[in-house]
Amino acid sequence: MHRNKFAFCLIIAVVLGLCTNLWAHEKNLPFQSAGSKFGHKPKQMENHLLLQPEGIAPLAPDLWISQNAPKVHRVITGTGAISGHVTQASGGDPIEGMWIGSEQLFCPYSGAGSYSDADGYYVIDLLPAGEYMVYTENESVFVDVYWDNKPDKNSADTVTVASDDTTDNINFTLEVGGKITGTITLPGATSVSVSVLPWNIASENEYSSGWAYNPSGSSATYVINGLPTGSYKLCTSNNQGYLDTYYDNKPDESSADVVPVTLGLTTSGIDFTLSLAGKITGTVTMPGASSVSALVYATDTTTGDYYYVYASGSGNSVAYEIIGLPAGTYRVSAYDLYGKYVYEYYNNKPDIASADPVSVTAGSTRPNIDFTLDLGGIIKGTISSSAKGQLRSIRVCAYSTTNQLSYERAVFTDASGNYRLTALRSGYYKIYAFYDTTYASRFYNNKDTWSAADSVLVTAPDSVMDRNFNLQTGGSLSGYVYGEGALPLSGANVIVYGTFDLWSVYKITETSADGSYKIGGLHTGKYAVTALIECDQMWYDNKPLWSPPDSVLVTMGSNTPGINFNFPSAVGGDGNQPGIKPNEFELSQNYPNPFNPTTIIEYTLQKKAQVNLEIYNLLGQKVKTLVDEYQSPGSYRIFWDGRNEQEQTVATGIYFYKLEGNGVSQTKKMIILK
Repeated sequence: MHRNKFAFCLIIAVVLGLCTNLWAHEKNLPFQSAGSKFGHKPKQMENHLLLQPEGIAPLAPDLWISQNAPKVHRVITGTGAISGHVTQASGGDPIEGMWIGSEQLFCPYSGAGSYSDADGYYVIDLLPAGEYMVYTENESVFVDVYWDNKPDKNSADTVTVASDDTTDNINFTLEVGGKITGTITLPGATSVSVSVLPWNIASENEYSSGWAYNPSGSSATYVINGLPTGSYKLCTSNNQGYLDTYYDNKPDESSADVVPVTLGLTTSGIDFTLSLAGKITGTVTMPGASSVSALVYATDTTTGDYYYVYASGSGNSVAYEIIGLPAGTYRVSAYDLYGKYVYEYYNNKPDIASADPVSVTAGSTRPNIDFTLDLGGIIKGTISSSAKGQLRSIRVCAYSTTNQLSYERAVFTDASGNYRLTALRSGYYKIYAFYDTTYASRFYNNKDTWSAADSVLVTAPDSVMDRNFNLQTGGSLSGYVYGEGALPLSGANVIVYGTFDLWSVYKITETSADGSYKIGGLHTGKYAVTALIECDQMWYDNKPLWSPPDSVLVTMGSNTPGINFNFPSAVGGDGNQPGIKPNEFELSQNYPNPFNPTTIIEYTLQKKAQVNLEIYNLLGQKVKTLVDEYQSPGSYRIFWDGRNEQEQTVATGIYFYKLEGNGVSQTKKMIILK
């Protein structure tokens, strides 16, 4: 039910203004327009084993939920707890195994939860003091609610948690919800794996999907439980090459038939028959390669929706197919994930504007959309410095001289300061190097501004050698981040904003065990500095984010000390999230990180689960839903191209990706650099 449980921080436009970068849309990815609110999501039609989710049947629709051991209340100094009782509205019987989740108000990344025990009691402990929203979450027959039996977070009552205390009697009385059942038919298919997504028209809440699964047939039944009384619209979602549709086989939300639902009753016969979609097939060839690993995109020229496939194999050529395409005209492109061959649009075109259109008809295949990628040119050089500092992991970017807003390639130096930029088209480039902690950014040939920077001519596939840099030690600022009782806060993020040569400056570091930090590599100038902990953020000097920040003056080659922050309500510690239930899933750190334009997120499920993987920004606002489907145990790999739900490229900055499943969640941080 609750797919958007994050609270919005009370932060005004000043933060957005400072966080927004000056870079335009990445020119080497297809442009995509905004989609409808409930439109078909871009499909992942991966042909890699790690990328192929399998459908499984939902749990039996009875009143019993999986057994879990009762939560043990651990009293930890400086934290509080929430406790209560979960019962059925009809008869008052206790509900065992219900997940009760909590989320701290104005804190999108902090929360915990607990399962109710055999008598229906639960305790959520290890909570920092503050205001919380508390909610139920289940995939059985009960209607999920927020406390105090409110239908959504907008109307939810908050729960106050105090340090060294337990807030009792946060009770839930749950109704058995309505049910929708039906059959999914895929004519000509030998198996069925399709989800059905319900959406309440009045509240605009999305609910857990029903799953139709049959490994050896062309039809399967689905069940959606736990729905409150109301009117619903439903949409299918599949990765089998069929066109998704709204009920009753309507093409869009506005024309979809309404399905009425009543508490405790079943609405049956809500059936779907899907038709085959279009398909694009072809090959990706990389002359001279021993293996191919590529992404192939198809972008609808009318809607901006995009579809892609991960194609890999040994040899210098590999076949691909992109399935599930509605009838229309597409721009198709191929990208070498190894970063040696230049990306290409069909038919051997350098960009989306000049790409030949590919027409697709529903139920048919458009074959022979082939790509032969050329080896790109190479720029090599070495980063040196008169100062004694690290030369590894200095970021070096190649920008076309015609576009300062978007780099073509970016790499990091090795331990000796060497770099190698590959897959470059023939043309002129300006090379830019920067390092977060020590050196001030610089252009080749030791120039400090874009206008003064020397251009480098590349003729693919030749190499250009000895494009070297000598970096200077930049200015820095330093300080401490404190919590309650002037205790140091480790793991807090400190972020610097500013501009240099019309470029956004965005640098970040984490405080050490004693709460100290230092951010270097800054040119002479004035900067705004903010500190972020899990549940709060402020400007230097302890100014709230809705007020103008004090500027901090930095001079090349010197340090500005005493840029301190004090969070009086924060408790010192390692910043680990409470409430993570082990042995459910493992969420890995994305790679590369920092990244631009694409990163990979991998996770492993130990148990079947309704999986929700979402991206959030620093304000707690949802940026993108990457996964929202029922998945079986296994390993999964998801690509994110740095775009939001409106298919716009997001700004440079910190983002969080959160994985939820079976009432458990994990969150990790990633950084986009442009």
